[in-house]
Amino acid sequence: AQDSLTDGRVRYWHAIALAWRGRHAASLATLSALVSTGGLSHGLSETERLSVLTAIPDLLLLGGDEDGARVRYRMLAASPLPELAAWGTYRQAGLDLAAGRYAAAQAAYAEVCAGTQPGPWREQACELEAIAGRLARLREKGETYGVAYDRPRGPAGER
Repeated sequence: AQDSLTDGRVRYWHAIALAWRGRHAASLATLSALVSTGGLSHGLSETERLSVLTAIPDLLLLGGDEDGARVRYRMLAASPLPELAAWGTYRQAGLDLAAGRYAAAQAAYAEVCAGTQPGPWREQACELEAIAGRLARLREKGETYGVAYDRPRGPAGER
């Protein structure tokens, strides 16, 4: 039993070291193998287990798999654990903001901002909620007067 406890912790720290070195795909493979073999219960602290569960979608995103990351962030957002739910919601909001889904981002940031999870990213969520709200209003009411305005084409197709 002690070997499996040690093995889980060694694999966890190996994956963290790989991520720190920028080897995101290798880190993701190591963490995914850890989860699939039940390694989350093999000697990891609660903080380390939470780290694994949040790192997997983050690494997917870094590797260009936005759809896979979004699915896992949704799973985190639905978690009964407040830390996971807040992180999943926060990261979904970031993806929505980057994709121009400002109203969805604003709602998700508002949820995180209203939560009780301490941390700098909660404060950032409060600030981003306001920014996403301004962008949503701009898109809804004022975008035609901004740089995104696509002037009608003339008879010869010129602008």
